[in-house]
Order: sequence, then C-alpha cells, then structure tokens
Amino acid sequence: MSDLDATAEAVLGQDLHARPAAAVAARAGDFAGTVMLRAGSGSELNAASVLSLMAADLRAGTTVGVRARGAGASGVVAAIAAILRATE
Repeated sequence: MSDLDATAEAVLGQDLHARPAAAVAARAGDFAGTVMLRAGSGSELNAASVLSLMAADLRAGTTVGVRARGAGASGVVAAIAAILRATE
C-alpha cells in the first residue's frame, strides 16, 4: 500500500525553535506509525521528540526530509512539511 510509506522535503521557513518543534513533535506523536526527519547533515531525528529536534539546531533555509511509515503516512508527512515550511 503506498500510504504505508511517504516522504517529502521541506525548506525551513524559520529556525526550528521551541514552538515549531513542539508542533512537529505533537503531530508526529499523534501518528500511530513512525516519523523521522533527516537533517541537512544526513542525521535522522525522531520527529516525536522535541529534545531531538531542538538539539539538531536547524536553521531557516535548511532542507529537511520528512519520512513516515504506517497507515496514513502521506497525511502526517504533508502536515509536518507544512509546519516546517511555515514562517512567523
């Protein structure tokens, strides 16, 4: 099923500070499957962990890969990519 795996790339619209990191983690935490982010350095981060996201120190303009596995993966990938692209 194609919905079991989904990927997307997003260019960060803002630094990944506490508020957007918490929004990403909350959305990933609500998902029954797994969601990972691939930072510009190639390291993978658990998207449900605010501490992992904050420790990565991701800055505006960085391209981040979003990968999810599980039923509804395409929806969670789209939602997280939208959060990452947002600017405030």
